[in-house]
Amino acid sequence: MPPVPCFHHFAMQDLYVTACRDAAVSVRLLQLFISTTPATMQALERALNNGDRAQWRDASHAMKGTARLIGARRLSDLAADMERVGWQDTAIVPTGTANELRNEYAHVMREVAECASLGADLFQQAGAQ
Repeated sequence: MPPVPCFHHFAMQDLYVTACRDAAVSVRLLQLFISTTPATMQALERALNNGDRAQWRDASHAMKGTARLIGARRLSDLAADMERVGWQDTAIVPTGTANELRNEYAHVMREVAECASLGADLFQQAGAQ
């Protein structure tokens, strides 16, 4: 049996526990992340470009929760930072944090896609370790 891959941008074990140690549910949650978060990122980008603070907060909040659910802690923390800034009375867009979030999101998506493609057996194998 090949070793379980090491993912650096999301915690596979956290996801597996969140899914009540159900490998099929774990994979389904990853598939949902893959299918739903591009729209969330697009909404965030639009909000940042248009200065729409309410949409910015909503999109950041959605990304924070979705990322936390799958164990993408850094992505969740960055989204939380974006949400927090969205509540402040300032017109300054946090460009540095926004760029970090974009980069982290790209890393998470690559790892999540890889993990989802390996299927439920990967979670069962990881759970046995």
